[in-house]
Amino acid sequence: DYIGAMGNSTAFDDVPVSPDVDHFFILSFAIDANRSGIVQNGSFISYWSDGLTPESVSAIKSKHQNVKVLLSLAGYSLQVDGQSDPWIVRWYDPSDADLWIDNAVKSISALVQKYHLDGVDIDYESMDDPSNLRLFPFCIGELIKALKRNKVISVATIAPYGASAPYYRSLLRYYGDQFDYINFQFYSYSNVTNAYDYVQLYHWIAQGFDENKLMVSLEIDGTSGRGVQGAEFFKAVEEIKKTRKVPGMFLWSAEGS
Repeated sequence: DYIGAMGNSTAFDDVPVSPDVDHFFILSFAIDANRSGIVQNGSFISYWSDGLTPESVSAIKSKHQNVKVLLSLAGYSLQVDGQSDPWIVRWYDPSDADLWIDNAVKSISALVQKYHLDGVDIDYESMDDPSNLRLFPFCIGELIKALKRNKVISVATIAPYGASAPYYRSLLRYYGDQFDYINFQFYSYSNVTNAYDYVQLYHWIAQGFDENKLMVSLEIDGTSGRGVQGAEFFKAVEEIKKTRKVPGMFLWSAEGS
């Protein structure tokens, strides 16, 4: 359940948590750029809502033993100082990959420790120059590998969609054992508005990703309401469960509900 990206006052306690379901909140987002949109070579800064404090993370985890809290890297855009249009967050190949990884490990470790977090979600959606993209799988894979090896995090997820899927498949080809769940953004397919089409899309995507990690996903109607909604979504999930294991569901996002 992504939370914190809309700049409003949504709090963890606003979201009902069932004792029967493992519930992951994903703080959105930590970004490798300053408030002016200048990239920082792997030095990530938190940009989620101010009300989602380290104290509130500790409180929700103490209240519900089945809750984990992650942070998500990148997202789609950032509202920067002095500009009316948002700045698009893009992956860029760093000139020194080892230095980027070192900076990222240090900055994300500091955020994880400050906010008492359990894991990291990778949500890079735009690529600087896809024709020359080489280092995304290596940098992200080595980052997560180091965070897990150092026992900084215990869970890692990814959030591909249609245009970014090839880069995430490459990441999983080399580092698949480091990632626990796949949030494929099915809701990004705005033309998929009924259960039948959603089921067909899920089966198609499952051919390129590990179905044991591939979750269903839903964009909450109050966000922008793309894709399948309401009863059609639950109908689709029940149909998928007849032939495939569905390990869980990703929601974008808590503020929309």
